Amino acid sequence: MAVRPWQHVLEPLGAYLLLGALLSKAPETFSRPYNIGPVPSDHLTVQELVEQAISVWGEGSWLDASQPGQLHEATLLKLDISRAMDELEWAPRLTAAEAIEWTVEWYKQPADSRLEYTLQQIKAYGG
Repeated sequence: MAVRPWQHVLEPLGAYLLLGALLSKAPETFSRPYNIGPVPSDHLTVQELVEQAISVWGEGSWLDASQPGQLHEATLLKLDISRAMDELEWAPRLTAAEAIEWTVEWYKQPADSRLEYTLQQIKAYGG
């Protein structure tokens, strides 16, 4: 089963805002690429993500429909976030499990209350 660097959308947004602030003060120091993602010990397989999402949702099931010999992406995708952690002093605030929970809970909200719920999540993330 494939491993991917799952993260909540607020993780890269928070990192990019931090990087923008640092660039405005010292562009010569921070004008380089940075990988933003989970810590190496917090990568999940696709199966783990799906099973956690089903658990948070409270119901559901899944079926592995992959076929042997079928073309596919790399089995292991990870990001080296050490530069972001060292130079930007940035680290993910949410674990993969928390990112899944936050995402599923957002989808559980009625459409007309998602803006308010999004703002609550942003405050909780930044808090």
